[in-house]
Amino acid sequence: MVGPLVGLCARNFKVDKFFLGIDGMDERGVKSSDHLRIEAAQAMAAQARGIIVLTESVKFHRDASELIFPYENIRAIYTDADVADSDIERCQALGPEIVTAAKRRS
Repeated sequence: MVGPLVGLCARNFKVDKFFLGIDGMDERGVKSSDHLRIEAAQAMAAQARGIIVLTESVKFHRDASELIFPYENIRAIYTDADVADSDIERCQALGPEIVTAAKRRS
């Protein structure tokens, strides 16, 4: 659901965690290329105690047109085990905890 109705509906809910998928990230924070999706995410996150991003490691180096949230607003970023140590260190220095999935056994 996107658009102005999301904000109206979101005001009626309080949640502990808001889970968010993203299109990319840069030095400022997590990003998307869909303006309506950004508005919906910001409205829903305003009702949450914490924002948790779920993303693939490739999106640590993928840009998107608009900032959704700066890193200091994000509680944690969950990603796959292929994320580079340098990306983990960079993001953690800016605020969120980085949680990686375990590698599969061969």
